[in-house]
Order: sequence, then structure tokens, then C-alpha cells
Amino acid sequence: MGPAEDTALWWRQEGDRRRRECDAAGALVAYGKAAALDPFAYASWLGMGMAFEQLGRSKDALTHFDIATCLAPHSFAANEAKGLHLHRRGAFQLALGCFEWLTLLADRNEVTAAWSMNYRAATLIRLGRAAEAIGCCDIGLRLHALDVLWLTRGNALRDLGLFDEAILSHDQALALNPTCGEARFNRALVEEDQGRVDAAIHTYRECLEMSVLDDELEQRVRRRLANALRACVR
Repeated sequence: MGPAEDTALWWRQEGDRRRRECDAAGALVAYGKAAALDPFAYASWLGMGMAFEQLGRSKDALTHFDIATCLAPHSFAANEAKGLHLHRRGAFQLALGCFEWLTLLADRNEVTAAWSMNYRAATLIRLGRAAEAIGCCDIGLRLHALDVLWLTRGNALRDLGLFDEAILSHDQALALNPTCGEARFNRALVEEDQGRVDAAIHTYRECLEMSVLDDELEQRVRRRLANALRACVR
């Protein structure tokens, strides 16, 4: 039996449903009604932040993520959403602070702790601290073998010019998740760095045939493949 209509929980679940269906405007209305009924429930403010993010209203999204984390400073979900939003905005130092806090929040759960280390590593790469990122990945992998940790580790190794080791890390990611498009795509980038254009072309084609790709990644793969094919003709 579900929650009664016109309760905060009902409206929050309605907001979640509308957001999943990409009706961000409708989700905002529902979350707003939930927050009016129970203003201290962080999940409604978190949902509004996510809906504002879907609408591309970054400043409003961050405001609502701030409210959610103030109401529930120990919520993994709220701090994760805020950190990822800051990362996407390019506020990497602030995002790193969120992810370091996540590690403390997740210390009793190996999987979430591993994810927090991956977030930290990906952010450290963007801050130009690739060696530290590898250390975070290694800690995370000791907690739980996530394919994304191997992927992030490979990206950090590539930044350091350690191409052979980067290939091995991407291969480890693919061993855990053979359909990981990012790992296969980044493997091909490393092959190009090594001057192995024929190998990169083969990997880009594998990426299109064997991987799960979103529209943006598929376009990136196709552009790199086209450039590599032109390079072979010259």
C-alpha cells in the first residue's frame, strides 16, 4: 500500500517519477509541494536540485543541493549529487572536498567507499594531480573491484605518459565490463598516443560494435575514427 495522496512522501515520489520521465518542470512542482508539507526532509530539496540540473539551471541546482546537504550533512546521496554537480561545472577543488567527505561517510560500505575514491581520483586528474589519482584508484580497488576505477586509473596513467600501463588498466576495466564504451574508447586514445593508428582504428570500430554508448560518446568515437582513417590515407 503506497503513501496517501497529498503527503510529503507521495509528492516526493511523484517528483521522482516525473524526473525519471524527463519532466523536470513537473518534477519541480511536485518536489515543491513535498517541501511545503515537510520543509526539513532533505530528499525533496535534493530532488529539486536534480530537476534544476535537468533544466540546465546550474545556479539553482547548486542552491538546492546546498540546502539538502545542510539538512542532511551525513547523506551520501546529497553530498554525491552536490560533488558531481560541482565537478560538471568545473569547480574541481570544491568537488574534491565533497568527495573527500563522501569517503568518510562511506567507510562502512565497501562499494560506496570505492565509488567515493573513484570520484576523488577523477577530480584529481582534472586538477593535474594524476599520481595522487592513481593512489586513490588503488585504494578503491582494494575495497571493491569497480570497472570505473580501472578506467579512471588508465586515464591517470595516460596523463603521466605511462601508455603501456594505461592499456593494461583499460583492459582490466573491459574484463570486468566488456560493454564499457568509455574504457574501450580511452584504450583507443592511448593507442593513438603510442602512434599505433591501425590498432586505434580497430578499437574504435570495436567500440561501435561491442560497447554500450550514449549519443555523445558515440559521436566522439565516430569523430576519432574518421580522423584516424584520414591519418592513414595521408
